This record gives sequence, structure tokens and C-alpha cells, in this order.
Amino acid sequence: MKTNLKSIVSLVALVVLVSACKLGTSKEDDPTPSGNSNSFAATVDGQSWKATTAAGGVAVVGGLLTIAGKIDDANEISIQMVGKDIQTGVDYLFEIPANETNKNANLAFKRQNSPLFAKSGKVRFSTFTNKKIEGTFDAQVTDFLNANAVIQSGTFVINL
Repeated sequence: MKTNLKSIVSLVALVVLVSACKLGTSKEDDPTPSGNSNSFAATVDGQSWKATTAAGGVAVVGGLLTIAGKIDDANEISIQMVGKDIQTGVDYLFEIPANETNKNANLAFKRQNSPLFAKSGKVRFSTFTNKKIEGTFDAQVTDFLNANAVIQSGTFVINL
């Protein structure tokens, strides 16, 4: 029952976060005019996974950060966390270690419309400004029943 509740709460949070975030970029806000496109890619179970659309931002209400990459409506990866006091070079874990709840994040992976959630892994930001979010991630994901996947060498660049 706890696992189902955790999955439902995570899925609802994902939907709320994605719908509340700023999507897309504009030439005026782009800190790197020569490379103004967003990117989101990883290796999933040994296979290349590259989003055709990537977006992200921090929601005005609640300050929640969402970064998402999407191939199509049935296949996407999103990372969510509180967007306050984020530091570069720090590992934010997809689990909650004792006494470090301020350093945790969530990752959801939708594969063929089946959601999987991170049970371990991390995200690390190399750039986090009001103009650009860039970093790396990896995770082990599961549906807590029988489906699992390994996400490695994940990268994202989001121009705000």
C-alpha cells in the first residue's frame, strides 16, 4: 500500500510540476546565442535515448524545479526537486538519506506510457542560473512491481 501511495503521489507531483513550469526559450533570454537549443539525453538499458523536446524551469508558486526531456507522449524523463538553494557540483540524490532531506530529488521515467520512478541515483548541476540549467544524472528506476531500467550518462542543457 505504501508503494502504491508513493507512486501515485510522485505521478501527481510530476503532472503538477510539468504543467506549472516555463516551457521553451526566447532569443532575448538565451545566454548562449550560438547554441540556443535545449537538450536532454541519456543511455537507458544500454540504448541511446535522446529527447526531441526538452524544457524546464522553477515554478513561481512553491519554487519547484522541473527538467524534462520527451521523445513523444509515451516516452519521457523528468527530474523534480525544490528549486531553492541549489548548488553546482553537489550530488542531489534520488533517495532520502538520513539527515539530508534538503539534498534529494525525484526522477520519473515514462517508457511506452508505463511510469517508472527512481529508487537510487543522482543529479548534479554544473550550471544553475536564471538563464541556464545544465547538468548530469543517472538512476535506477522501477515500477516497484516487476519493471526496472538503468539510466546512465544522462545530460541536460535548458536555456530559460
